[in-house]
Amino acid sequence: DGPDPCFGACVGDCFESGATCTSDGSTATCSSQKALDSTCVAGTTEAGDLAEGKCTAEGSCVATGEVLVDQCEGDNNGCSQTCNSPVGTCSCNADFLLESDGKTCSPTDKCLVDQNGCSQVCNSPDGTCSCNEGYSLASDGKNCVDVDECSTGADNCDANASCQNTVGGFTCTCNPGYAGPGTSCTDINECT
Repeated sequence: DGPDPCFGACVGDCFESGATCTSDGSTATCSSQKALDSTCVAGTTEAGDLAEGKCTAEGSCVATGEVLVDQCEGDNNGCSQTCNSPVGTCSCNADFLLESDGKTCSPTDKCLVDQNGCSQVCNSPDGTCSCNEGYSLASDGKNCVDVDECSTGADNCDANASCQNTVGGFTCTCNPGYAGPGTSCTDINECT
């Protein structure tokens, strides 16, 4: 029964990297952000230990298992918003939720991103689209098209006025022989 390996050759590397060193009496395991399953066997200068990649000749810990590389380097590990180093888990900004794929963040209020594609009005939080007065929602559910109030009878022009459709609205003009704002027209008495 020898000394605890944590006090042996690999203790310096473990504690210098901010890792913890645990021991079962014969093997020391260093856990850090740089390597998983790093072990250093007591008697670190034995040829077998060097060949197995457990310890360097100086006795410092090296990975014997999976090397934990910062998964966020390069492509952000596929995360649409935040990649948490070094393990590469994804998280989302405020007002966003992580989708079941573990990578994609979707807004809790769908109107936060490009009005959810709505050309005029986006209704929070579900992201349904609607249109301003004088427009109706197109079949795509996103765009708005002008309503011809004159042909649909949605105008409020006087019976003695003509209706002219405009983009998003209409105008009323009293017919010849009548005067007024177009929504009400009175007969002009041409005899007086």
